[in-house]
Amino acid sequence: MTASHAPASGRPWGWLVLLYVAQGFPLGLIQEVVPAWLQDRGFGKAELGLLSFLEAAWIGKFLWAPAVDARGTRRAWVTGGLTALAALAFLLWRFEEAGASASVLVGIVAAMALASATQDIAIDAWAVEAFAGGPLGHVSGLRVNAARVGYLLSASALLLLVGSASLGWAGTFGVAAAAMAVAAVAVTRAPTPPRVERPPAAPLALATLVRRRGFLVLAAFLLLYKVGDYALAPMARQFLKAPDGAGWTNAELGVSKTVGLVGTVAGCALGGWFTQRRGLFAALLVLGVAQAGSNFAYVAAAAWPTPAVVWAAAAVEPFCGGLAMAPYGAVMLLGASRAAAGADVAAFTAVMALGRLVGGAASGYGVEAMGRVGWFTLTALLAVPALALLPALRRAGWLAAPSTK
Repeated sequence: MTASHAPASGRPWGWLVLLYVAQGFPLGLIQEVVPAWLQDRGFGKAELGLLSFLEAAWIGKFLWAPAVDARGTRRAWVTGGLTALAALAFLLWRFEEAGASASVLVGIVAAMALASATQDIAIDAWAVEAFAGGPLGHVSGLRVNAARVGYLLSASALLLLVGSASLGWAGTFGVAAAAMAVAAVAVTRAPTPPRVERPPAAPLALATLVRRRGFLVLAAFLLLYKVGDYALAPMARQFLKAPDGAGWTNAELGVSKTVGLVGTVAGCALGGWFTQRRGLFAALLVLGVAQAGSNFAYVAAAAWPTPAVVWAAAAVEPFCGGLAMAPYGAVMLLGASRAAAGADVAAFTAVMALGRLVGGAASGYGVEAMGRVGWFTLTALLAVPALALLPALRRAGWLAAPSTK
């Protein structure tokens, strides 16, 4: 990342927040609201776990990221992505209202995943360009926080609408469509950072990244660092709603997402401060241990599903996950080049999404084979290999900012 000494006060912090809220909102719809809706339609544990294959859009986005780098402005790509998402959510509203089959509706959700992944490329590249040389701990903490706000606002608000209003699932999808349409209009005013370098051709972008020293270590780290959280999340949601688990209603699940939002915002802000103060290595280690340890809260909730224990798990786990996301996101921003910002960050997040897919897809089968207590315990231990890679990651130079990349 080319060094820049522009004062922090002159950077577009407000637009950073808005763009990442817009990034998180459709992801919350796809990953939180859609599974709850399909569970109400009768999907079982294994089928819900297999929804993680929607991650294929985020895994494969590095294939078309060079085109996003080479054509159009970041603003145009984000506006187009949000417009497509609004149109697809509108189709969900109309088709759910008409009683369409689950396969048709899941097909629309898959198209939403593709649109969401494409706008993510442009938003991440915009952040790299707009904040080159900036305080990465604060930038990463704020962008992750804003995306989580969008994610959890989507999940919380929409689930509350389903549970407490007369809209039902169809009307709730209509509200989601309207929200993303408004965001698309707002983003038309976003600034466009200058491109200082010509992006490389598509095959060269990935080849240049892969040839960098220690790339395989970085890829393994990005794959494994949060895989325990990803393996926990689908079955934590299923546990909270299931009659043989916590037995929560959609409204209670929506309230829990609000609690999680507050915890995630607080955790990510604290994680960004800690990263800026102590450096990436210490932050990844200390906050990674906290992230893994928080999964034991769900072990306790599964073993003793009293209201107090379940609510404690629903509050503690998002807070600790937020702590670790700040340094994790900073690694990806730091590693991206200015010449191919969209392609580089897309490659990094594709590896991250692969961990989300593998962990999520295995989760339903894991619970069926091991029970909730056994599976939740395993998810807490899955972070150990990533933490063991930290010294090699530091030696390879991925945790320090050189003057150019």
